[in-house]
Amino acid sequence: MSTVWSQDTRFKRTEIVQFPTLRNKLQTEDSQFWKHLQAPVTIREYGPVQNVDVCPVDPYHVAVTGSSRVQIFNPVTNSVSKTLSKFREAALGGRFRSDGKLLCVGSDDGSVKIFDVASKTLLRTLSGHENATHVGNFCGSKNLASFSDDKTVRIWDISTEEELMKFEKHTDYVRAGCVSPTSSDLIVSGSYDHSVYVWDKRQSTSDPVHAIMHGCPVECVLMLPNGTMLVTAGGNEVKIWDLLSGGNRLLKTISAHNKTVTNLSLARDQTRLVTTSLDRQLKFHEISTFKTVHSLSLPSPILSAAVAPDDSFICVGMSDGLVQFLHRRVPPTLEEREAERLAKAPFHKYRRFTQMPTVSPDDLVVQEDKKAKESRHDHFLRKFEYSKALDQVLKPYVMKKHPDYTYSVLRELQRRNGLRTAIAGRDEKSLVPLLQYLHRNITDARFSAFLIEVIDLTLELYASTIGTCPQTDRIFVDIRKRVDKETRTLRQLMMLKGPLDLVLTANQTKKSTLTCEERMLKQILKEDEDPYLFKLLNF
Repeated sequence: MSTVWSQDTRFKRTEIVQFPTLRNKLQTEDSQFWKHLQAPVTIREYGPVQNVDVCPVDPYHVAVTGSSRVQIFNPVTNSVSKTLSKFREAALGGRFRSDGKLLCVGSDDGSVKIFDVASKTLLRTLSGHENATHVGNFCGSKNLASFSDDKTVRIWDISTEEELMKFEKHTDYVRAGCVSPTSSDLIVSGSYDHSVYVWDKRQSTSDPVHAIMHGCPVECVLMLPNGTMLVTAGGNEVKIWDLLSGGNRLLKTISAHNKTVTNLSLARDQTRLVTTSLDRQLKFHEISTFKTVHSLSLPSPILSAAVAPDDSFICVGMSDGLVQFLHRRVPPTLEEREAERLAKAPFHKYRRFTQMPTVSPDDLVVQEDKKAKESRHDHFLRKFEYSKALDQVLKPYVMKKHPDYTYSVLRELQRRNGLRTAIAGRDEKSLVPLLQYLHRNITDARFSAFLIEVIDLTLELYASTIGTCPQTDRIFVDIRKRVDKETRTLRQLMMLKGPLDLVLTANQTKKSTLTCEERMLKQILKEDEDPYLFKLLNF
């Protein structure tokens, strides 16, 4: 009796080469949280958006200050609900009170105006500053602190419009200010003279409680919710200070931006510090560790940004007048998706499913053999049409999003001895996509070794046409320039490898020597426990 071996003769699909995943950004909890941001809604203003502030109470209206007006947006419709335009000069730094009923706005003429948000009525005009007032902040419900370019910080009584106190310690523009969240008597001011002062209204003297030197012109200050730590932003650095130890103890320096940091705010139930910069980056930092956990890239330099208290949206104001609303869509749960699917589907589609008999544990269920969908390049490979198979993976979308597909088909053609057939006989229109793919990926370490062979074969096949087709000639020249540049870079790296190996080897040798010395000293002390010897060796 002879044994018959059966062989599977079905067509094998092209195996896509799997490369190690290069993850430059860690998939943190915050990246998962903010990945559900919808497409931004962009609004064009007349001038640079100086300030963006979100109302602390629902429905979280947004005050956008730019040019000579303040526009209050409804975040649900992303449209303007109110416009405050009673300004002779540019409006600056509109901010809500904690109850959302009042809005204070500075001005280029030095005055601070207070509006009733519901009726748009101008309630108070606080006059006294000699230069522009960029920042105003409510101190509780009855007082207001203003920070001006006349180098002063002033405290006002809202009901009488009288100036209660004036602090004159700064020697340059005061462009940053905030009030402590735990005590409305503590006020923080930051100036272009690099200093940050903490003032106490209850003191009889006008000297600051704490004096901090940031080291750069201070653009923004923020007191963290516990009231014991202060965040200052100036230059491209953000610094966190401990106020309990006298205010001069620097806890952490965050250098996550390449250009000037322009704004500080909080998000995610006040557990994340949000920083924005002129480098077009908006970054989230975890307050417990001050590590950068997520970042967003915007189209223009950012002047101000704010996150809704419930994290439902982010509003960003930019230097070219753009205002963007980025809404976060909360993903539905599995139960909600299933209920939605059943509600949309007609009943007759599930009639057959409901009439199926119940399967008992003893029954043998045979799964249906579902045929995998055949890709287009596999369809032509099965018919030995190699040129058409290569054309399918030279489409712009495939080359840009999935270059490994093109690479895998080229390797499969080489394995079938059909690579020459697929590349040969092409006109200028069909040859250009192949050359563009080679130009884009020739320096990719995953593909370069094999693509060099493909370039050699292409040059061999089309050497006679060089000089007759301007478009292909230009791409050939670009490939040569890119290869030359990569060669120079690799040569420089190889030249640096020798000195670097020498430094690392010397460092390891030094560590090893120190370790041996420490072991010898420990052994000596163990054998002779003499206090004089211990002091002499200073171990």
